[in-house]
Amino acid sequence: MANIIHHAKLGDLCYMKSPQSIHCWHGTITGCEQGFDIILASSNLDVADVDFIADIIQNWKYHEEKALEHIRVKLATQPELFNLSKEAGKNASRLKDVPFDCPQFVFYEKQEWAIVFLENGLGVGEPFGVSVNFNGKALTGIYDLSDAEEIEDE
Repeated sequence: MANIIHHAKLGDLCYMKSPQSIHCWHGTITGCEQGFDIILASSNLDVADVDFIADIIQNWKYHEEKALEHIRVKLATQPELFNLSKEAGKNASRLKDVPFDCPQFVFYEKQEWAIVFLENGLGVGEPFGVSVNFNGKALTGIYDLSDAEEIEDE
C-alpha cells in the first residue's frame, strides 16, 4: 500500500503506521492546522463514509463552532465532566470565547466521528485533550481524555 494516496473527495491522504489492527489515514484541511484522521479496523478505505467525511471537512469551521457551543453548555450544566467546580464551570461558560483550541477531526466507520480539542485554557484533558463525539450530526458525548493511554506500536 502506498504511503500517500490521492482521493478525489478527500485530497491527499497519508497512510500512518498504526498499532495492532488499526488503520489510519491523515489528511489536511485548509485553515485547520491539525487536519483530520480516518481510523478504521479495515485497511480498505472504502468502508469509510467518504461523502459524509467530505461534507464535514468542507464545513469544518461550522462544526467546530457547534462543538464549542456543546462544550459551553456542558461547562454550565455538568462542570464535573471537566473536573471543574460549579462556579469554575459557570465562569468558563460565560467567557466570550470558550478557551478550547487546536481542533483535530477524527472519523471512524459509518458516521461516527469526533473533534478533539488538543489545547485549552482550563488545563482540562491534559495531555490528550477533550473529545466532542458525534454519530452523524447528533452529539453522543464530551470526554476529558486526561486518563487516556497512548497505544504503542507493535
